[in-house]
Amino acid sequence: MNRLIFCTVVGALCTSGSFASFELMLIADQTASGGRVVRVDPETRASLGSFGLGKIAGNIRDIAVDQSLGRCYVLGSSLVSEFNYNTGEFISAFTVGSFSQSISFAPSTGHLITSGHGTSNVDPIRRYKNGATVNSVSTGFSTSGVAELGGQQFVGVGNSSSAPTIVSVPSTSTTDIVAHTSTLPNGLVNSYRDLTVAGGKLWASYVDADSIVRLRSFSVTGGLLNTPTDSATLFGSFTSERISLATGHGDVIYLLRGSNLYTYHAPSNTYLGDFTVPGLTSGGGRGMALIVAPEPASCVALGLGALAVMRRRRGQ
Repeated sequence: MNRLIFCTVVGALCTSGSFASFELMLIADQTASGGRVVRVDPETRASLGSFGLGKIAGNIRDIAVDQSLGRCYVLGSSLVSEFNYNTGEFISAFTVGSFSQSISFAPSTGHLITSGHGTSNVDPIRRYKNGATVNSVSTGFSTSGVAELGGQQFVGVGNSSSAPTIVSVPSTSTTDIVAHTSTLPNGLVNSYRDLTVAGGKLWASYVDADSIVRLRSFSVTGGLLNTPTDSATLFGSFTSERISLATGHGDVIYLLRGSNLYTYHAPSNTYLGDFTVPGLTSGGGRGMALIVAPEPASCVALGLGALAVMRRRRGQ
């Protein structure tokens, strides 16, 4: 009986929360009939269906996930739609500023964070919880989603006529904003497209003077960015596609550009390859989020822990 319970617990833990092998990717996709969310297994490259069509207001812009609740949050023109990403069930929606271009989830605070150009560049960063505004941060014209590292929230700011900058602010504050100006190669004046965290470093995507999408990484000391390291990896010619970043198992970075998904191993600075994402419309993805499921060893450890708890309770 105990063995049966153990197997049931392990099976449930290993299969709940994801339809994919170990990672489930959600990609915001705009079709002629409206926005939807496409599920993809980035490891097997299999399409796992879609949901949300008819439930997302206006043009779809970005997507974020709260893995602890099994929820995804899809940013439309001025509305965030909440779904159960396992079943595709629509949960609710709330209004956000029409300036919002990106949405991120901050695990440390449970806030959803929108970023964009704001109104005359005022308060482009806004934090939400349970559909209500918590506070706002005035950082200047925001160009990327928000990434958390070391108690700080980082976002790319700037435009085509100013030096690219990454701004940081404490995760629980709207003050003590620090700007980190970082000159891009070839004297390029551009902006950082998106940010993610991998291997204990902040990673940023950008487009160089030859229209090539590249990555650069920053170590962080005391909330400050150190001198960046640029990857030598080329990610193909850029036209006008949305560029999104996400981090999976083993600090593998996924870079979505249009309908192409590129993989990069952050610890070894190694390009792993790319493929065309199945099921997307010709315009490609408008943003992505990644659900990282437990690996088999983690599932077994969780199952053993659950079994130990049951044995202790039985002996009491």
